[in-house]
Amino acid sequence: MTTTHYSENVVRDQAKQAAKKKTRKYVVLGAVAAVAVIPTAAYAAMTLFGTGNAEVFAYQAQNMPVTNTAFSKTLYPGASANLTFRVDNPNPFPVNITKIAATGADTFNGGGCPNGANLSGPVMGLNQDYPLPTAVEVGAGGYANVTVPNAVTLGSNATNGCGFKIAVKITGAQKVN
Repeated sequence: MTTTHYSENVVRDQAKQAAKKKTRKYVVLGAVAAVAVIPTAAYAAMTLFGTGNAEVFAYQAQNMPVTNTAFSKTLYPGASANLTFRVDNPNPFPVNITKIAATGADTFNGGGCPNGANLSGPVMGLNQDYPLPTAVEVGAGGYANVTVPNAVTLGSNATNGCGFKIAVKITGAQKVN
């Protein structure tokens, strides 16, 4: 068995070459891995998805009750009276009242009112809309008192004690700014 002896310089040179090859190998492997991983990470960062649903339905508007309906004074033949009433708005938006109409008129007191007492005036045309001169705004969740000037006139041939009552209908629309 023979032993070969190398000089210290030769051994050192061979060790340096082996280390360079190993380092190059790891650098090349690291570069290949980086090239493979970086686009994947970038792709994953750019492709995010999400879904969701939203639904909305139109509000079901509520009718506006008319209460406290009254005339401003006791009538006599040939006299006119204002009609006053209160309108409540249960809706979450303001409404402009633009028209009113009488939906029914009844005379009472034993038939002492000939021909329906000859009632006349802007609100006495049954189911005929009377446009208000100025719209009345009723705020969201609020109320308004409405006055219709000279809404009804009692005919000249009405007798003593003749009376009547009317039912009032209002027409309005949502106030849009």
